Amino acid sequence: MRKAILLPSGSDLVGRVCELIESSGAGPERSLVLLPSRRPFFTLAKRLAERRGAALMAPHCYSIDQWVEKACSDLGMGHQRTGAEDGAALIYQMHPDCQLPGGGSRLSMEEFLAWGFTLFSDFEELKIEGVSPKALESVRALAQEPMPGAFGRQLEHLSVWYDGFYRKLEEEGLATRASAYDWLASRAARIDTSGFAQVIVAGFNALTAAERSIIGSLLDRPNAVAVFRDGPGMGRTFGHLGIDYRPADGAGAPRVRYLRAGDSHGQVAAMAGEIVPGQGLSETVLVLSKQETVFPVIHHLLPRLGDEWNISMGYPLMRTPLWGLAEAIAQAQEGRGRQGYFLPHYLQLMLHPYVKNLRTARGSYPTRILLHAIEEELTRQGRRMVGLDFIESDPELRERVSKRMAGLAEQGLDTGELFVHLAEIHGLVLRPFENAGSVAEFAERMLEVVSAAAERSQADRHPYANRFFLEMTRALLELKGSLMAGQRLGTARAYFGLMQHYAAQVRVPFPGTSFRGLQVLGFLETRNLRFKKVVMLDANEGTLPKGGSVDTILPQALRRELGLPTYREREMMDSYHFHNLVAGAEEAVLCYSQAGGEQRSRFVEQLVWEEEQRRGAIGAAGQTLAHFGASFCQGQPQPIAKTQGMMETIAGLSYSPTMIDRYLRCGLRFCHSFLMRIREKDEVSLDVEASDLGGLVHRVLHMFFEKRKDKVYSSSKADPGEMDGLVDEVFDGYFGPDQGGNIYLIKSQVRARMRKLLRHHQMNLKDLKVLGCELKRQMTVDLPGLGPVPVNGTMDRVDLRGDQVVILDYKTGGGEVPKYGTFVQAQREDWANKLISVQLPFYMMLYLEEHQG
Repeated sequence: MRKAILLPSGSDLVGRVCELIESSGAGPERSLVLLPSRRPFFTLAKRLAERRGAALMAPHCYSIDQWVEKACSDLGMGHQRTGAEDGAALIYQMHPDCQLPGGGSRLSMEEFLAWGFTLFSDFEELKIEGVSPKALESVRALAQEPMPGAFGRQLEHLSVWYDGFYRKLEEEGLATRASAYDWLASRAARIDTSGFAQVIVAGFNALTAAERSIIGSLLDRPNAVAVFRDGPGMGRTFGHLGIDYRPADGAGAPRVRYLRAGDSHGQVAAMAGEIVPGQGLSETVLVLSKQETVFPVIHHLLPRLGDEWNISMGYPLMRTPLWGLAEAIAQAQEGRGRQGYFLPHYLQLMLHPYVKNLRTARGSYPTRILLHAIEEELTRQGRRMVGLDFIESDPELRERVSKRMAGLAEQGLDTGELFVHLAEIHGLVLRPFENAGSVAEFAERMLEVVSAAAERSQADRHPYANRFFLEMTRALLELKGSLMAGQRLGTARAYFGLMQHYAAQVRVPFPGTSFRGLQVLGFLETRNLRFKKVVMLDANEGTLPKGGSVDTILPQALRRELGLPTYREREMMDSYHFHNLVAGAEEAVLCYSQAGGEQRSRFVEQLVWEEEQRRGAIGAAGQTLAHFGASFCQGQPQPIAKTQGMMETIAGLSYSPTMIDRYLRCGLRFCHSFLMRIREKDEVSLDVEASDLGGLVHRVLHMFFEKRKDKVYSSSKADPGEMDGLVDEVFDGYFGPDQGGNIYLIKSQVRARMRKLLRHHQMNLKDLKVLGCELKRQMTVDLPGLGPVPVNGTMDRVDLRGDQVVILDYKTGGGEVPKYGTFVQAQREDWANKLISVQLPFYMMLYLEEHQG
């Protein structure tokens, strides 16, 4: 009969294991302990040493994965372990052997990558759950799911692929995690535990079919015992193991407090009052439900604790600046066209901190100055696409950039040497990826980028940068040595997509010890541990339990039929760990956000409801609101006194309508813009800005009507085609021939608006003569206190319609007509609102100056 101990929810599981080891009558080294993960072993070893009061031989402790690997080796399985990346590569290599119904074509690697990793994951789940290929014959119905045609038809052969994949692994002498579990499960009776006085299997909850076979075989031995903690789903686990389940008596309810904040940063700020230095710090755990909260905690909470803390959760490599550099390279290559690189993508890469700080012989500051000067000059030119050869060797660009860097020349820095340095940067982060070659060659080129950033930039100023570079290097070396190493992919994005699959699993570890100070853990790292005080951040729905669908091609109905876990089982596992963590604490503080439609977790709602039932009143649980004591109100700007120098500068200005409009709306802004010369930095946007669109439309209309100047305008059937051609010419000249969907859509809208304008001219403006386009005029106006002041303006178009002269100002936005009547009687402070703009009255004044009467 299998022996099992069921503890109440939240009980001290590690303490109970210690008691079993001590009561065995043999030394701790004669005990074998299996747990789902390794972290509780640190606590177990510490507890045993404290109980003994001296050093001792530790028990043999293994996580279930480690034990399976060891047991497989002991029983003679000499296969080499392989992961998802090589598994997906192997499936791809087998793909041409599968006949496509109807003579379908072979999928490329790029097409397959989107599905290969999902297929591997599903195969592994099927294998570890003991699903046979024969049971998958019902999968033919999946071909009716909305998937790409070729791949959907391939699903009819899923059972064949599944069976063939593991046969191929066996032939190649390879083993995956699931195949190792399945292999051991079929030989579990041969596992030798005779050298141990007792075998303790502890802390397991939901078990796969392979785990049930392995653990069940261990529990059939007279020296084996299982230790569980009660909680949601435990009855099902006992049933799978053939053990009678009787719920354990419940432990007392912990003292739970609820803290609500606007966001994660607000929760971290509130921790100043919850987590303070002191004796009880080592008995406190801070649970981070979201990985992105790690650095706010590091920067704003942990410094107050000195070195009394430990982080046992990893930080995703894909959230580091180093992965941001890889993404910038990928985006630059993805946007590359026949005319070169899309300027916003090029600048985003070149201005990445790891790139713009690549050192010259004189340090990194010349590189920063050079790249920002190039940014300003290319932005000023209004380019959208740019070639590397043009940037490196265009004489006019080099001359303009050199003028911007005149200060460096005075320090003895040769501009020519800096442009050589620029070409070297291009040769590091851009040119090698234009034709990446094989996957191994791509990985080697990325390793060169990582090495240069680590050795020649200022990345080492980040306290964890060395760890970022180490983990990225490991991932790239694995990619370089994988089964995919010899493959050549069709697009740059495919290479980076493959690299992303490797990087997605990588976590950057943090230094620390598991025995001292505050323990900062992820949610799953808390399994089978017990703390006096539990503080959990981001206990929100969608985070706890984790929302989103699982990446699988197997529908939920089929998963249930095959005995695979569904979202309900995954949710029950999270519920089990959550309630055991909270039930084991003397005090729990659960923090969550309720801004932007966020809701607290259903697990939190259950605790609140249970407390309200105990107290007999709704709202009895209560909650504390955490908020910042910050004000975002903007005070009144201080006035600027007019000086004699400012008045002289004002007198020397030539005024345009834009300048006068700005002065009427805000004198301070006028001062900043035209007297102090403070300008907003020009930036190249990924989207089409309103000002860019206005300039393009003005250019199109100028080109069309300039040809018809000094003539009576009469429309013709050729006009719409000519206008369409001008729109294409102007857009191609500005954006280049490789235009994305957003630009193409805007161009189509401009075409439609231009055709509508032509129809308006045809129907309503039959007696029309264009007198001029883009007419620049200037004059001098005598102003009291300033004397003669020059003014200027540019009229978009001037028409003669019958006996009237009409001045036009093109507007692509919703321009308003000036309210002349109310303007005359308005007070000075209302002029800007009443007149809207001085533009058209200003143009009338300029025109009448030249055409009196």
